[in-house]
Amino acid sequence: MQKRNRPDKPGVPPELSQSTPRQVRPNAAGVVVLAVAGGLVITAALAGPALYSSARASERTMSLAASDSVTTTGEVTRVQRRGGGNDRRSVVHYRYVADGQEHDDSTTVRRQDRDRYQVGSRVPIHYLAAEPESSWMEGYGPGLRPMWPAFAVPVALIVAAFILVRLFFSQLQLLAYGRPALGLVTKVEKKKSDKGSFWRVHYEWTLLSGAKRIGHYNDGKKQPLALGTPIPIVYDRDNPQRNRKYPFGLVAIKGK
Repeated sequence: MQKRNRPDKPGVPPELSQSTPRQVRPNAAGVVVLAVAGGLVITAALAGPALYSSARASERTMSLAASDSVTTTGEVTRVQRRGGGNDRRSVVHYRYVADGQEHDDSTTVRRQDRDRYQVGSRVPIHYLAAEPESSWMEGYGPGLRPMWPAFAVPVALIVAAFILVRLFFSQLQLLAYGRPALGLVTKVEKKKSDKGSFWRVHYEWTLLSGAKRIGHYNDGKKQPLALGTPIPIVYDRDNPQRNRKYPFGLVAIKGK
């Protein structure tokens, strides 16, 4: 049998007085979060095999470079500058002839060599006899790509997706079953982060037992709420430490 919440209080939105569980849906931000979580899972499924194949291919290329490489001379066709200041890099594009055919390739050179190459200059080139299109400039031979990203990257992506899904369902459950109350702003603090400044708003409300509880939320508005301002909140009746200012960021009551 469904339980009823307390009757409407002044300032508490009437939809919060619906019987529990309330009918809850994802809002626009919630849809985005679920889509991002799904995208992370798909990316993890694709990234793992791709990184594994890339690592194995680098092993094969290094083996061939040690036993099956051919040396020739190439001509620099373009020098592409990237970055700025001390981080500036140069990508050297070159052309070479292998087995009677012209091939084009490029190499990103080290910072100390970024101004060394000019269009039209001749550079020593190595290529694979079995794969003439695979080449590298002298001093920039193929390297071994580590295998660990093939396992670490998918795990990190799945963990990130799990965190997003957990956040979404935590808000969904709290809004569906939580008890409404009217909190009062007790303190406002200005905080800073790498994304700019924001307000940390502290509030206090009273449980049905008469006990006082406190909570807080972050507000990105230019002007903070005044002390004593009433705000609607929803809290877990079994664990009041789980509480959130209403409306929620990722979910909403159907019909609202």
